[in-house]
Amino acid sequence: LKKVCGGWVEDNWDHGIILNCKDIDIISLCAEHGWKGATLVGNPTAENMAEFLFNKFNELLGKIKSNVEIVHIRLHETPNCWADYGTRDLTWN
Repeated sequence: LKKVCGGWVEDNWDHGIILNCKDIDIISLCAEHGWKGATLVGNPTAENMAEFLFNKFNELLGKIKSNVEIVHIRLHETPNCWADYGTRDLTWN
C-alpha cells in the first residue's frame, strides 16, 4: 500500500498545489513557473480529495492485480478535522 498508494501521492500531490480544473489562470501560472500541481473536478476540499483518493487507490491496486481493496479513506485536514469516504460504515476506536 505504501509503495503503490503512498508513491502516487508523493509523485502527484506532495509539495504541490491542488486546484479545481476550472481554475485555468492559476493552472497556467503554475505551468509557466514549473510549479508542481494537480487538478480535481470540483473544488479540492478534503471531502472531494478523499473520494478521489478512494477511487484512484482502488484503480492502482486493480492494475497490479492486488487482492487488496480500499474500503474507506480518512483524510485529515487537522488532528481533529477530517473527511471520510468509503463503501462501508466503519467503527473507529
